[in-house]
Amino acid sequence: MREVRNAIVYVLRNAWKHGKALNELVDRFASGVWFDGWKSRFRGQGNDGRDDAPVALSKTWLLREGWRRLGLIGNQDQPRRRRPAGA
Repeated sequence: MREVRNAIVYVLRNAWKHGKALNELVDRFASGVWFDGWKSRFRGQGNDGRDDAPVALSKTWLLREGWRRLGLIGNQDQPRRRRPAGA
């Protein structure tokens, strides 16, 4: 479960890792506005009934529910930086 949650954080919060979206709550180039696993809601979140969402519903239990047991994704969650070789 931890690996799945970490992968979700990596995809949705990757811009922050690179210092690209520090002033934005959600990376506008990721699918975060359609993601329903944020700790808190924000303006513009969700597809508001539109059928043009670029994402599909998760088919597996692990992606749909399992990772949530470790906590929803918050602003403080960021992808970890890669450790230097030999560390």
